[in-house]
Amino acid sequence: MENWGPSDFWSFGFAYEFASNVFFGASANYAVGSYLSNREYFEIDTRDIYGNDVRTFPDSDSTAGFEEFYLNDVVEWAYNGWDVRFGFLYKFFNFISKKNQAHFIIVF
Repeated sequence: MENWGPSDFWSFGFAYEFASNVFFGASANYAVGSYLSNREYFEIDTRDIYGNDVRTFPDSDSTAGFEEFYLNDVVEWAYNGWDVRFGFLYKFFNFISKKNQAHFIIVF
């Protein structure tokens, strides 16, 4: 079994207090990467548990006498995308704040 995949995530942001106790911020994020999974399954009926009288599908004569099985499952993905966030914060007192945020995601 092999699972492998590098990924990079870049984030850029800023914040600014443009009035007393009023803050504005924004960030842009970019993600890029890939993923590879290679799994192999192999099975042999060495003890003849699935003889000629046992069918893996009951209605099919061609599945009688199961002897061996092999499956190679390969998954390969590539991805990238970015998002942008905007937000502001108003500080009422040193212990009470109100904030709002907008979040936009684009994946391609």
